Amino acid sequence: GAPTTTQSPWSFVPVDGGVNRVCRGRSPDDNLPSHYTVAASSGMSLDQCKAECAALAGCRGIEHNQGGRCELWVHSIGATRTLSGYVCLRFDA
Repeated sequence: GAPTTTQSPWSFVPVDGGVNRVCRGRSPDDNLPSHYTVAASSGMSLDQCKAECAALAGCRGIEHNQGGRCELWVHSIGATRTLSGYVCLRFDA
């Protein structure tokens, strides 16, 4: 049958499985505010979050939660932490 997911024009790769993970920098405790830009604190869809990242020069990936929070990571994502309801995806342009 036809695929159920629409293919976005960008390639995002799950980090450490992606599901129930939050993005971190060099270590699981490395979450400096300078590592990312908050595109939305709530209400943004995952696809919209991906589009924001693709449009941002230097975007390395996204962190998104079920409530619609979207972080655009400009720092290399080198680690993750477990957190329910979040996804961490590396942008592979």
